Parts: sequence; structure tokens; C-alpha cells
Amino acid sequence: MYATFQEAQLAVNTRAMLDPLDPVSSAIVADRVNAWHKRILGEESWPFMQTYGTIVTQGPITGPGVVSGEFLSNQVQGAGTTFTSNMVGMWIQIGTFYDIYNITAVDTVNQVLTVNPPVTMETYVAPGTFFTGQNFYIFPLSYPFPSNFRMPSETDNFLTNAPMKFYGERVWRRYMTYPYFDYPTIWTVLQTPTGPQMAFYPFALGSYSITFTYFPLIQDLVNPTDPVLIPDAYRDALINGVLSDILRDTLNNPNWQVLYKESIILSDKMRYDYGFWDDNPQLVPHSYRKRKLITGDEGSVLRTVWGGLP
Repeated sequence: MYATFQEAQLAVNTRAMLDPLDPVSSAIVADRVNAWHKRILGEESWPFMQTYGTIVTQGPITGPGVVSGEFLSNQVQGAGTTFTSNMVGMWIQIGTFYDIYNITAVDTVNQVLTVNPPVTMETYVAPGTFFTGQNFYIFPLSYPFPSNFRMPSETDNFLTNAPMKFYGERVWRRYMTYPYFDYPTIWTVLQTPTGPQMAFYPFALGSYSITFTYFPLIQDLVNPTDPVLIPDAYRDALINGVLSDILRDTLNNPNWQVLYKESIILSDKMRYDYGFWDDNPQLVPHSYRKRKLITGDEGSVLRTVWGGLP
């Protein structure tokens, strides 16, 4: 039943008795089908939308050579090192100092790293104090998610193929103030200028393949064969929603309200069937209370969702 973008448009055209060859109405129908498809899929973290991704970690670069510099400076000088431009954006731990520093630039000719923040010790040191001949660890702090990764909600469940726990960024940052390299046992989602990334603690000691579940961004329906991702039993929520828009905005038909209610009722039934509503009708979520205001008919919603209720 309307398994593709094109089939959903044809279903709307048939029920609204629109000419599928009319470019104006066809454009409106296509736009509304896409909008309602994204709206329904975006209301919850539906389990049928969950997919898999893999991130391969990178162990720290520990040589060759040593580093020296001045405390409270942004410059780290390498001796016998092989620093490359690929290290920009990575982080460095110097010797046994707890702090780590983001590498913002690399002078490959003079083997100088520019870091942020300035190099410090755990206790205050005066400008002009130097560190010399220190070992170093250069490593990525986080790893980009797949391009279609969607930022998780508080209730999303993530699973990995490794015995790791998920913590929020604030808790993760408390751990990472003590640099340590081993197999990761904690992970989090970091917001970076280039998008969300996956970060671990301990920092990865080597190359580990981490497979995880996530919810992808909801993509636009563009091509005729693009699949409708709403399960078959609930696709009338999509069609009725589109028809309500067409009747209201194009045909000025007052029956749009009936179709709008039917769309919401069926999408709420999908929400209940997939476990997003409590079995106790007294413990309905805030989304139901909002929808009650929209539909104006509490009884019809409850009868449809829970069946048999007065």
C-alpha cells in the first residue's frame, strides 16, 4: 500500500480526484506528501528507523622524537619528530602532564605545533619556565558520525558491540581530565563545529572497530521510487494528513478537519503500538494532551488507541 513516493502521490490524487498530469496540483501533492512523511517519522525515535554505523579508532602517535617549549606559550617545539599537517585538529598530551591541548596548526618545516590552550602545569608556573625533552601522545579526541546521523533525544537507546556505557558530555569531560589510553569503556556525543562526533574514554590505545546503532536523519522524498518508511498498517496517517491539507488549502473543503483527526488518531495508534504510550490511559504523554486540543475529541482518540474505552 503506497510503498513509494510516486504511489503515495497517486493515492492522494485518486482520493481527491485531482489530475496527476496537472503540474500545479502535482507539485502541491508532492510537497505535502514529503512534508507529512517527515513529520510523522520525526515525531518519535521509531525502532524501524534505527540503523548501524561503524567507527574505527586510532591509537596515539608517540614518536619519534621529543618535544620542548615554554609553559604558558602556544608553541610546542619538536626535536627528531615527524609532525604532519594531518595532525591539525588532533590533541597532544605532553609527558605526564594531565592537561591535553588541541593542535590548531603545524609548521612541518620547523616542526612546531601551535596548540590551544597554552601549555600549563597542574600548579601555576611563571612565564619563562620551560619543559624539555618530553615524550608526547598525539591522538584524535573524537570521531565523526555517519553523515546522516541524527542527534539523539534523551530517551533514545544506543547499543554498541563493545561493553561501553553512554554518558552525557558533562560527565565524560570529568573523566577525560585524566588522560589514559586503553580500550574505551565510556562514550558520548560531542557537538563540534563540523557536526556531532563520537568520543571515548579511556582514549583509544589502538585501532578498534566500534559498531553502534543510531537514528538517521529523515531524508526528503525526491525520486518516484523513494520508499515510504512508515509501516504499511499506518500509512493512511500520511495520506489522510496530505488530503486534509489539500481539502483545506486548495479545495476549501470543510471536511479537511475529519481527515486531519483521522491522521492524528492513526499516528497515535502507531505510537502506542510501538510502546511510546503507557498501557494505563491515565498516564498518557504530553503529546496526547496537545493532540486532544487539536482534535477536540478525547473519546475518539482513546477508543481508537486503547479500544473499548468509553
